Amino acid sequence: AHLTRAHWAIGQPLAQECCFWRRELYERAGGIDTSRFFIMDYDLFFRMWRTGRFRKTREFLGCLRIHEEAKNSRHRDIWQRELTEARERYDLRLPGYIGARLLNRFDRLQHWWEKRETTRGLRRGFNPET
Repeated sequence: AHLTRAHWAIGQPLAQECCFWRRELYERAGGIDTSRFFIMDYDLFFRMWRTGRFRKTREFLGCLRIHEEAKNSRHRDIWQRELTEARERYDLRLPGYIGARLLNRFDRLQHWWEKRETTRGLRRGFNPET
């Protein structure tokens, strides 16, 4: 899927537990900023997104378990503060009502297009599973 600056402004557009990358990209992006408590993955992924190219797979690669003791559950205030700081640092603006609606349509169109292309490929004998 094609990510935009608006995706990043809204929050984490990637599931970090399912992300894999090459060391070269990690090093070009400058590695993890350990001064971040909550959004170190967001910050790293955004810098890698600006530096390199992302590819999406349809494979199930991981999952996230949500429970009341998880970092995600206990520190929403820190996540929100650090995300606001990242928006300011990278000059990311929330899309607003109309922008969010357009972004949603754009995402749905991408999903439809990817599904269409996969279906067309399968009809021609291409199997991405092999």
